Amino acid sequence: MAARPGWNSRAPSRSFVLCESGPRPLAAFPPGPSDYAARALDTLGVEVRLDAAVKKFGQSGVSASGTRINSANVFWCAGTEARSAASWLGVDAARNGAVKVRPDCSIPGDDKIFAIGDMTCLGGQDGRPLPGLAAVATQHGKYVAEVMARRIAGRSTPGPFRYRNRGTLAVIGRSRAVADLGRVQLRGFPAWLFGSVVHLFLLAGFRNRIIVYINWSWAWFTYGRGARLITGAPPQDEIETPECEAA
Repeated sequence: MAARPGWNSRAPSRSFVLCESGPRPLAAFPPGPSDYAARALDTLGVEVRLDAAVKKFGQSGVSASGTRINSANVFWCAGTEARSAASWLGVDAARNGAVKVRPDCSIPGDDKIFAIGDMTCLGGQDGRPLPGLAAVATQHGKYVAEVMARRIAGRSTPGPFRYRNRGTLAVIGRSRAVADLGRVQLRGFPAWLFGSVVHLFLLAGFRNRIIVYINWSWAWFTYGRGARLITGAPPQDEIETPECEAA
């Protein structure tokens, strides 16, 4: 995302340009919620450019699908290439560097070594690689723990790993979100409220829930803002972005 000077949080403007490499935003969602997300971003003053994969970026902006976008600020939201496990394990890797694992999450050639989470490439029921979400990693961990426990006990191991999608949520902005719960889809404020409640209940400890609720309430009523940023020296020359495998 490129941010241009002069952004006003309450007055829609075209100060932000969102480059999406696919044909629609939030491709992991069905078309309905995805279209809502595009409309919501438009009302927030975000210009969405589809089929615009970023090829290079530098101090003065980015190059996306042959188009130059000048900007002093660039926010990279497409993940990183911090996966080196495949190289030191000596196994095949996907285009994004993820370890190609077998259906039981073990690496090819050694069933005593397992790989889980977003460092792996494992297809779901539809054949597409599972997304790098915390829910996938959590289910990976529980499954591998069961496999290891059964092996130690001398029992038969369970069948191949099967991801159970209990729903996906994406927050777009203030009181704007989309939620895909299978047969039920939520948009707008209901989705945002539902996601907030779920997030609070997933926190450990009653005290943490109260503190987060108070902070959220204060930020919502006062339009307060907070962010944690990892910053560093900008590149002197333009950097080519790595090709990523579609999730």
